[in-house]
Amino acid sequence: MQLNRPLAEQIAGKTQAILDRRVLVTDTSGQILAGHEGAPTTIAEALNSALTGRQVVADFQGLSLEWLPFVYEGKTLGVFGLVVAPGVTPVP
Repeated sequence: MQLNRPLAEQIAGKTQAILDRRVLVTDTSGQILAGHEGAPTTIAEALNSALTGRQVVADFQGLSLEWLPFVYEGKTLGVFGLVVAPGVTPVP
């Protein structure tokens, strides 16, 4: 399975509707595929999360985001960047 921009946009839309929080989706190289307007951007923390398989909390454009690897059948397909909502403590 390959994560592409149209699929990432669907995932971001459904995830945002379910969690009621803004979400960004990147590929395994940290390139944003959905959830962010503007020039293509690579996020080092998303790449770190994809490579290590661990969640990473970091700031992105003034927002605190929790980067979580999206794993299917033992393979990392991409990374979710969930905006940490006020009062929500991310797990380190």
